[in-house]
Amino acid sequence: MTLTFNDEELKILADVPAGKIPELLDFARFLRESHDRSTQNKRTKPRLVGALEGKVWMSDDFNDPMDFVSDEEMRVLEAMRSRKKIDSDSELREEAV
Repeated sequence: MTLTFNDEELKILADVPAGKIPELLDFARFLRESHDRSTQNKRTKPRLVGALEGKVWMSDDFNDPMDFVSDEEMRVLEAMRSRKKIDSDSELREEAV
């Protein structure tokens, strides 16, 4: 593929300091490779809703509280879940107790 540059683009490229040319080339290579990867990763088929139904297992107690959460932490979480208007952390703790 042949690129053509306008006068402004040529001037910008000509004004790049010689010590920065390797960095500019590295960046250009990065852009080319990332573009190549992004075009290769495009899906050719749309995703299907429910395609994995019946193929994934989840424990019955998945939503149950974890053992390492203390009783006090659970009360605070329950108070937060109740969505009561609480102005400060101390009020939240008082309400949970």
